[in-house]
Amino acid sequence: MVERKSTSPISYSVAIRTLGTAGDKFVKMIRSLESQSIPAEHIFVYIADGYPLPQRIGKEEYIYCPKGMVHQRALPYDEISSEYILLCDDDVLFEKNSVEQLFEGLFSNQGDAISPNVYQNYQWSIKEKMIQAVFHGLYPDHFSKYAFKVRRSSYFSYHVSPKPVMETQCFAGACILLKKTVFQSITLQDENWMDMFKYPLGEDLVFAYKLFRYGYTVLIHSNCGITHQDAQTSHEIDRYKGYKDNCTIRHLIWYRCIFQPDSKFTRIADISSYYSRWGFRYVVAVLSRIFGRNNRSDRDSILALKEAKQIIQSDSFSRIPIWKTIR
Repeated sequence: MVERKSTSPISYSVAIRTLGTAGDKFVKMIRSLESQSIPAEHIFVYIADGYPLPQRIGKEEYIYCPKGMVHQRALPYDEISSEYILLCDDDVLFEKNSVEQLFEGLFSNQGDAISPNVYQNYQWSIKEKMIQAVFHGLYPDHFSKYAFKVRRSSYFSYHVSPKPVMETQCFAGACILLKKTVFQSITLQDENWMDMFKYPLGEDLVFAYKLFRYGYTVLIHSNCGITHQDAQTSHEIDRYKGYKDNCTIRHLIWYRCIFQPDSKFTRIADISSYYSRWGFRYVVAVLSRIFGRNNRSDRDSILALKEAKQIIQSDSFSRIPIWKTIR
């Protein structure tokens, strides 16, 4: 039984972003949502403009909106009157009591937002953990109070032995439950700049870390029966351009989310951490070229850095409001 201080019944609606191309995984998702022990008031599906509507599966309602990973999440949600919103990608699978468990975790830990641990990095093999640490900057952590902690380099670490529900500084964007008022307060639409890239890798980190920096208690639930089926509807991207875009957006995320909000006293640490990681990644790129694994990644690393600095100096980027952080 879900318990909370308020005596009013729990009300939530589901908001799904999609291109309408997830197929059977989307069908399974809708059916699993409609079988929840705590039913949603509405299931709204926000589909990108110009894409054909999928065949209706159940009681879901379709709404067209501008295309983009961020644009399709940073919406006003005027049609939602529920207290809570369950924000989802179009390929998430729920067990019958998954939403109920999210609410239990949220209320019992006095959280403001909660997300399932759909990737469960702590279960990686030793080999995979080493690969992720060396090539992707994702480090295991034994002592942090957070399930995932954002580092000054703009990468993150993950707890090797998380409790079922823990505080976190970032999460995977496949599924998040939070109050509508909490969502509205962080003005996520200010981050629509990320959609200048075909696939804005890291948009979920920005979303979660913005919640955290605005003073909200963000939680991760590692045992609520939610699975990310990963339809990969947004992953159709050229390999080399994808690498360059990833490097560019990584610098922009660091500048906007970590470096810019900090005080002058911490900026030296921010710069040192970021560029030491960038330098290590560049060395790996050079070695990759020498050994024939990728003959463009070292050059693209430099081009990406130059492109990111040009974007930062542009009028459109400089006009974006700076985060009003609490911590």
